[in-house]
Amino acid sequence: MKKIASLFSFFVIIIQPMLSQNIKSVVVEYQQKMNIDEEKISQYPESIQQVLRAKAKWEPAILVHTDKGSYYTTQDKIETKTTQHDARKKTTVKSGNKCYFKNFESNNLYTQYEMYNETVIIEDKLMKYDWKLESEEKIIDNIKCKKASTVDSNGKQITVWYTDKFGINNGPADYHGLPGLIVYAEDGKYSYKMSKIEFSEKDVALLKPSEDGVKVTPEEYEKLYVNRKENETRKGNKITTRRVIQN
Repeated sequence: MKKIASLFSFFVIIIQPMLSQNIKSVVVEYQQKMNIDEEKISQYPESIQQVLRAKAKWEPAILVHTDKGSYYTTQDKIETKTTQHDARKKTTVKSGNKCYFKNFESNNLYTQYEMYNETVIIEDKLMKYDWKLESEEKIIDNIKCKKASTVDSNGKQITVWYTDKFGINNGPADYHGLPGLIVYAEDGKYSYKMSKIEFSEKDVALLKPSEDGVKVTPEEYEKLYVNRKENETRKGNKITTRRVIQN
């Protein structure tokens, strides 16, 4: 924790003067984990339980943000891409299992999954979260943060802590629209926490959804993949197979 705090102190001191300059891209490193219910997952086969427990550990993720758009993905996936966001440095990003692509120009969101041995891309509009900005404040890793909360269309309660220090209104997964950058978030299924941030005056070549992916609407995804998963989950009252899909 002391190491992280020292790291943020360095970036706050060094980077703050850069905010008035021509910043073209921001690379934010996060940690994320799945929040699991041991009682609930006990009904699954042992092999699935092991997969879920592995996801309950913090794993590295990355958000690459520009004025035109952004992408967010965990960094332990199948495909490796290298992008240069500084004349002296390169960021290696691994993607494959799940990736969120936000297009601020078209106001579109593309969520890419690897499932059933194919790449599926859900094409939708960016979610307009009805954020409730609260007065509560907290210091997280030397950064002064403000609290916000909302409930999504599925009734999921989302609580975040954000900062206006860095001049961008984005966050992990599909979260955005706050007057600042999300430093920490909880949505019941997942937890996210920021660990590092870098600014650059160089353009970043944003990753894009796979050209070979199958594009579907949210409704088609629900019908063709989620319902298919549920149908394959049980045969009678006995669990046979289970594909776990986390939205």
